[in-house]
Amino acid sequence: TGVKFGKTEEGAVWLDPERTSPYKFYQFWLNLDDEGVEDYLKIYTTLAKEVIDEVMEEFTTNKGQRAAQKRLAYEVTKIVHGARIADGVVNATAALFGGGSFLELSDAEQKMLISELGLSKAQSSMPATLVNAGLASSNTEATRFLNAGSISVNGVKWTQDKPLEIQKGNNLVQRGKNSFAIIEK
Repeated sequence: TGVKFGKTEEGAVWLDPERTSPYKFYQFWLNLDDEGVEDYLKIYTTLAKEVIDEVMEEFTTNKGQRAAQKRLAYEVTKIVHGARIADGVVNATAALFGGGSFLELSDAEQKMLISELGLSKAQSSMPATLVNAGLASSNTEATRFLNAGSISVNGVKWTQDKPLEIQKGNNLVQRGKNSFAIIEK
């Protein structure tokens, strides 16, 4: 694609999980652009040509589903970190972005997300909990987010009519589309 793809490129990844977590490693491959994904599948995976052709056909049919990037990210993560970790990263990513339930993740998968997102303690009120977790800058802003319906707890939207409680244990709290925190009660 003409763009440098190496160690001096911003956002570079390491094979060593101490330098780049398996989650971040997977995300790196998942977020590659459409233009080079077929070449990357050919270079960085051990998939047969026929399989790559099938993946690219599915990708071309609906680019929004990002089938090629998902397969690339999974295959490269599996090669570097093993199938068990690659499967865990896929499950953790799905829990964040609507394809799975945080509460159904294994302990190891929850720990993976905790290491990425951090862990905050539940406070005496939901607005204070959001502020403590970094999902709002003040109680006023947190209340505004709650009233606007932009907060979800474990995949369920908070509404005025049905306010949610933080459950005992770890909970995934989301603000908007891409802001997450794990809250422990």
